[in-house]
Amino acid sequence: MIKIGQIVVTKNSGVCKIITEEEMNFGAGVKKYYVLRPVFAKDQSSKVYIPADQNGLLRPLMKKEEILDVIDNMPKMEKIWFNDQKERRSKFDEIYRRGNIYEICQLVKSLYLHNEELKLSKHTLSMLDREYLNKLKEGVYQEFSLALDIPYEEVDNYIEKRISC
Repeated sequence: MIKIGQIVVTKNSGVCKIITEEEMNFGAGVKKYYVLRPVFAKDQSSKVYIPADQNGLLRPLMKKEEILDVIDNMPKMEKIWFNDQKERRSKFDEIYRRGNIYEICQLVKSLYLHNEELKLSKHTLSMLDREYLNKLKEGVYQEFSLALDIPYEEVDNYIEKRISC
């Protein structure tokens, strides 16, 4: 059950706080919408509108224990890679749409590892792969930051320390 004041995760807007419910008409008739404010937005007047009858677009923020479990399993995550760019884009989009945090972290790890491999031969990620890495990492780090109660900028170090123990 979604509640006013709850912190939720959306696929497109990241971590948001539900600030109110309103009846609005965006062209499909009057419907009830949740009005959300992205927690990490630079402009705190930004709002996101999600139809109340489409709860599948929202999920609760993960609990600290769940995130620690994901982090602890990162070393075991296998690299996902497809050499064909169209196939890679299709598979990455599919993983993103499913919204499974474990799979998304596996994808972030895969892109990170591939980037490290490319650096050895003085190459870089394609623009598309770099965009995926940045977008996915931002969403994951926002959620980790709030659930672990640490600053966003410290998430990298937190993960590194935890998995190196």
